[in-house]
Amino acid sequence: MGTGMHGGLIYLRGDVQSHQLGREVGSAEMTDEEWAILQDILQEYATDFTLKESFQRNEFRKFYPQSARPYGRLYAY
Repeated sequence: MGTGMHGGLIYLRGDVQSHQLGREVGSAEMTDEEWAILQDILQEYATDFTLKESFQRNEFRKFYPQSARPYGRLYAY
């Protein structure tokens, strides 16, 4: 997951094993601010699809690019 990632964030519900991640992807806990934003998005999603589900913070993990140019040395001299 995330191979070639060079920007943005991925919030994933569930477990990901380290061997399933691209080399350029890091993983971290969400900040309180990030969780608040994600909760708003999830609530809208649940409303749009008429889901009666509660989402728990500990079900999600944040993934981010470790470099803005993961392949820069391959294409630049």
